[in-house]
Amino acid sequence: MTYSNEVHQTATSSGLAQLRDASGTTAGLNAVIQWATVDTFRGSSICSVSSGVITLPAGYYYLLEGVVGCLSTTDVWSAHFQFYDENASAYVGTKAYLTGQTGTEGAAYDAFSMDDCARLWVDATSSAGSISLREQAVSGPLSHFDTAGPGGRQNTGYSRCLIWRFD
Repeated sequence: MTYSNEVHQTATSSGLAQLRDASGTTAGLNAVIQWATVDTFRGSSICSVSSGVITLPAGYYYLLEGVVGCLSTTDVWSAHFQFYDENASAYVGTKAYLTGQTGTEGAAYDAFSMDDCARLWVDATSSAGSISLREQAVSGPLSHFDTAGPGGRQNTGYSRCLIWRFD
């Protein structure tokens, strides 16, 4: 093995945003996660959201990382979430696998696998991207998605999507 002593510049994002408050999503196969709030931490005009579809402006690369806080009324369940390219009508990126087997409050069962994330790298240098995060598969009914608001599950976390923009 050899090493190089050359200096290499690492990627620095020109923008960072967080999407959250997905409590309006109705659980179900192919359900689009309904983001309600966009928090911009760095840069401006990182993305916009309408009916759960994330629009990524052209001219940049993007890294998306999405996680969904799930609750179920059964003690054994699993769900897969993955990003969906609205332009190509295809699932893309890595899946998030969530399972639940631990009851904590009455009949509500939290995600056991906690914070598994779906990830996607988007090349939108030539045209804008239209991406959503969807429930792709489910075993056992999910009652709803949690946003960890008042009375929310702190150990499950809340539904969120981080978006990094790169020049």
